[in-house]
Amino acid sequence: MAGGKQSPRQKMINLMYLVFIAMLALNMSKEVLQAFGLIEENLSTSNTALAEVNSAALADLNQKALTNATQYEAAAATAQQVSKLSNEYNDYLESVKIKLTSTIEEGSEKDYQVQDKTDILDNAFFVGDKLKPEGKEFKSKMDQFKNDMIASLGDGYTAVKSDLTTKFDTSDETDLEGL
Repeated sequence: MAGGKQSPRQKMINLMYLVFIAMLALNMSKEVLQAFGLIEENLSTSNTALAEVNSAALADLNQKALTNATQYEAAAATAQQVSKLSNEYNDYLESVKIKLTSTIEEGSEKDYQVQDKTDILDNAFFVGDKLKPEGKEFKSKMDQFKNDMIASLGDGYTAVKSDLTTKFDTSDETDLEGL
């Protein structure tokens, strides 16, 4: 998950990893944590391969834009902008991930059953029920990424824009009691 140019799909999966870390803040059974850890390992392996495929596809698109600018120039420009935004957001997510996982004892990185402490995430982003500046920054970065991605896509790509809006929704949730 670390380093290099990564595809938007890889970046989304990295975001899913952060959700996994957030779920650690919940009181879950040890077996569920172990299952999520194994899933993350498998996704990380497949994402490494997909990152190489996506890098090759972007390079190919850039080459086609050089040889046939009228047909591929706009698509290549959009792809480069999406790649740039994704890389910046992924770098931010990686820094958050490193901060949150820095307290894991050395040698127990793969022992997901002992990683059920809620105070790490709570202290990083919250003070009581309110967001700390770091939590507000996380939410702001997510909103900024979503808005910048939608803007970079321009006209068209309606399904992708809708998907971004849904998956990166940071609006407040209400519980069953309407709170």
